[in-house]
Amino acid sequence: MPEKKEHNEDVLYDYYWTINITRRRRKLSIGQLAKSIGESEEIIRSIEKGKIPQNFEEIFRTLKSFAFIGLC
Repeated sequence: MPEKKEHNEDVLYDYYWTINITRRRRKLSIGQLAKSIGESEEIIRSIEKGKIPQNFEEIFRTLKSFAFIGLC
């Protein structure tokens, strides 16, 4: 059974899917995206699995400015 996705009222409901599909459409690996925004691969991997990190506002703002669709 898949793990339950975490949600926050300040974040797009399907943030994990939006990040994953946008990253893949831009032909970026998790490592490439992580390096581009200055985060660890582990953080990106966990976000794509539906886990919201403690400092999600900063990370999602960075992803948004990196041309990822409105996450916050």
